[in-house]
Amino acid sequence: MVSNLKYKVTSIDLDGTLLTPFFHTITHKDLNQIGKYSNRGGKIFINTGRSIHSTLRYLKLIEKTTKNPPSFVSCYNGAWIKDFNDNKVHQNLIEHDIVFKFYELAKKEKMQIWLYTPRCEQEAKVESNLLSYRYRFLIWVARLTKLTKIKDINDLSSYKINFLSFSKKKIKNFFILLKKLNFDKFCTICLTNSNLIEVTPLNINKAYAIKFICKKYNIEPINTMAIGDSFNDVSAFKLVGLAIGVKPRNKMLYQYCNQIVSYKRSAVAFAINRYGFIEENDK
Repeated sequence: MVSNLKYKVTSIDLDGTLLTPFFHTITHKDLNQIGKYSNRGGKIFINTGRSIHSTLRYLKLIEKTTKNPPSFVSCYNGAWIKDFNDNKVHQNLIEHDIVFKFYELAKKEKMQIWLYTPRCEQEAKVESNLLSYRYRFLIWVARLTKLTKIKDINDLSSYKINFLSFSKKKIKNFFILLKKLNFDKFCTICLTNSNLIEVTPLNINKAYAIKFICKKYNIEPINTMAIGDSFNDVSAFKLVGLAIGVKPRNKMLYQYCNQIVSYKRSAVAFAINRYGFIEENDK
């Protein structure tokens, strides 16, 4: 079907946006609206910081319900993109030497860290030996992810690095330290929320993933919309024609949003229903 939709591509975040709190499911309302939008010719694009194995199961749920699965998925904030049309994977990695420097700094500063390496992705694991028991338990509960200690210090190349702390002050100070030490010259560093820093390869973020998709479909970014809830969505919000924030915790995120949905449950369904079917000639 040839789409006459104004917003031909919709980038959707998972955690805090499409997924429900606690149980991490997708509501029937969200699935139904995604299906209707896809049937009208709109391109649904899952754009998440999550790992590959924890994202693909949601794609299977979307496919089972809508019979029209997303053509693309982006994990690790754009570091891993899969094109299901030709079954190709496009990936970027933070090089070992840089990851090792992050790792050594985390040890020195006693900062929680986990690495998403290709080796552990194949085994559906998170790799680190600096995670406390509390964080190991939370990862297992939230992601159903196996945990493993770093096996080979000579091969730490990673799609993404997470730094975490239950102390907001500690995570903020560590973010400032990373900037001070010029790590941002080698990687993209995002203070995603008050307890999490995400690091991806240089110039790799959710906007990069959207540009990649737009080029494939020959669509201008102005004709896309993005739905998200945290600071790792800012790059996408700055790029697209319509940026929709889903009840952002941090009010500073509001300045990057064109529209705000004031609740979490079925927020994607609301956004698609209200803005997803606007045609190009509509005002």
